[in-house]
Amino acid sequence: MSNEIIAIHRFGSELTKHIFGWDLGRRCNYDCSYCPAHRHNNYSPHAMLDDLFDTYKKVSRYKDVLKNRSLIDDFVIGFTGGEPAANPIFWDFCNKAKEYDNDIQLGLTSNGTIPRRVYEKIGDYIDTMTVSYHCEADDKIKQNVQDAIFYIHSNTDTYINVNVMFHSDEEYFNECLELCRRLDKGNVSFVPRIIGEIESSGLDGKPIDKEFHSYSASQLERLDEYYVEMRKGKAPSKASVKVNPPKVDDKPIVAMAANKTRNEIGRPCCGKVFFNTLTEENFDNVVSVTPAFRSALEWNETQFLRTSKFKDWYCLVHLYLPHLQHETRMIYAHQTCQATTNRHRQGPLCTIETFDEYIDKIDAGNIPIMQCPNMQCNCGLCTPKSKYLPIVEEMVKEIFPMKKSMEGQQTRQRRQETKKIMRELRQDV
Repeated sequence: MSNEIIAIHRFGSELTKHIFGWDLGRRCNYDCSYCPAHRHNNYSPHAMLDDLFDTYKKVSRYKDVLKNRSLIDDFVIGFTGGEPAANPIFWDFCNKAKEYDNDIQLGLTSNGTIPRRVYEKIGDYIDTMTVSYHCEADDKIKQNVQDAIFYIHSNTDTYINVNVMFHSDEEYFNECLELCRRLDKGNVSFVPRIIGEIESSGLDGKPIDKEFHSYSASQLERLDEYYVEMRKGKAPSKASVKVNPPKVDDKPIVAMAANKTRNEIGRPCCGKVFFNTLTEENFDNVVSVTPAFRSALEWNETQFLRTSKFKDWYCLVHLYLPHLQHETRMIYAHQTCQATTNRHRQGPLCTIETFDEYIDKIDAGNIPIMQCPNMQCNCGLCTPKSKYLPIVEEMVKEIFPMKKSMEGQQTRQRRQETKKIMRELRQDV
């Protein structure tokens, strides 16, 4: 028997969370040295308001189908880029989207360079916000970003989390440490982030890691201290499935050395999601994979994994972190992995133009299962997956048990009709 992890799942409220990533375009007002050229530029055309709104209506329909068909009930659109707020019509679009369907939470990943007149009333537009703090910016800009972070946290209803991008330059690294101290003192949520993304393939079949920073042993020790806390875990807020209570994984992490690879370092879930792992040892005693198998399994709860290698695993990342690239009009299972149902292949699930056909398949119960083509998992770490297909097939049955009751569908339909009437009334005024 082995303690090798062979499955990852979510329980309780985490099982119902869905984040639809929406990349509005490559345009960005920053030019960080570690951000690949294909991820940002200063010349891409801005998306137009009408086009964005038409796409939003399709996403709204997708949300309704998921809520009617599955356990997924917490639906968030996460706007990314480039810098989403660089588009001059972005805030008008958010306002229009909220008026059309306020049942969707709007999230924003931003570098934080937004005008004070906007962030003072950001609760009118955005429910959740992730600010990526970049040290390479101008000092005045960075001060404005910090001002925005603390103002939003203290004076608005918008939940804010800060990804502190730990630059390995000694001065920048200390700046990040100081910011983390301020955030901790002000009770602002934050995650220290190791800089770098690993490309999935190289000429020799090994991962390419061009943007990964080289940290000193003392720097890695500082990061390690935080990751130890991430591994302590906590009890789920509620149980939506019948399973044994997860055991909290509180084993200490071996101190990291400067020459360790990202996979050896491991990493926490960037969204601070508490997920659960299943080992081969805990699975060996289960005779068959049936809905009843869950009650016999022992899951370990954590926010941190030692490994990021899931090549050839079966995965449901598209049900929790799908990604729309507005500039290319492609919709993927995920922003970085871009896995498809074809083994060892990457590609889109559909396009904006064929999105309705994809939604129809989901509504009919035709739920695809991805198979990981990548050497490393850059994100999607916490989404349901397994080395074994039967386990993932049972996860699908659990997440999509049946169509919800007719009474529930009628209630939702009445709610949508009420929203439509209210929109028409506002337009008449």
